Amino acid sequence: MKISHKIKSILIKLCKRIGETSPILINWSEMYDLKPSAQLLDTMRISKDLIPTNVDAPSNQDILILAPHPDDEVIGMGGTLIQMIQNNCRVKVLYITLSDDEALVKEATDASKNVGYEIEFLGLEKRNISLDTSALEKFAHKINMTNAKHLFIPFMLDDHDDHRRVSELLQKAYHQGLIETKFCIWAYQVYTALPLNSVVDITNVISKKIEAIRYYRSQFKSRDWAHFAQGLNAFNMRFLSGRNDASYAEVFFRASLKNYIKMCDSYFGHNSGSCYELQSYKN
Repeated sequence: MKISHKIKSILIKLCKRIGETSPILINWSEMYDLKPSAQLLDTMRISKDLIPTNVDAPSNQDILILAPHPDDEVIGMGGTLIQMIQNNCRVKVLYITLSDDEALVKEATDASKNVGYEIEFLGLEKRNISLDTSALEKFAHKINMTNAKHLFIPFMLDDHDDHRRVSELLQKAYHQGLIETKFCIWAYQVYTALPLNSVVDITNVISKKIEAIRYYRSQFKSRDWAHFAQGLNAFNMRFLSGRNDASYAEVFFRASLKNYIKMCDSYFGHNSGSCYELQSYKN
């Protein structure tokens, strides 16, 4: 990415830490997905879909949640998940990758039993989710077997390559004519801020969400994910209209399947490898 020396100089000055002589330097060559991200956001710039609106969690529906790994479903959208169960929804979580960590699998089983949702492992390889015919057919078959009216998926720009890959998996399966059902897409947030249009108030279930996350004890070695999620949901309260108290929210980008696939086409384009950091996804 070409940036003039003048702009670089300004950025370096802005990034200097107080009391330090060394600036925080930005390695522009490693910002591998700036161009496809810009192309995607450009397609959304004039869209009416980007007005944040308070929405309720679905009721009395079949729900399918695509989670790249165990714990993504509760960290990213655990409050909405719990509310859907309270609203008499039948919720199933399809884990895209198969963990070889027995403790993690047990934690996922315990969390699902205690919260009240069904789980299944698709069994694709972590950090190397395949897009071959076998994987696409297996993936589409699991989706088509459900009567889901709402499909939850990590937003395509979420800051984890496996999370992004799930959207590409859906895109490829759709274009090969393998997806038979039509549903509303709810693209959810795990790590990264997203261009949202739907906000769910989860204040009344935040304690239950935190409890659900804490079933994944083995994952707390890297950081306290309950604290992380609660902080992110507290930040998201800024998008809730009509509340000024200590509240919590989860945010989504909702779209029809057709429109979400169009966004995937814009982002992944003809060279999806540029959207990823992992070498296994660049090939």
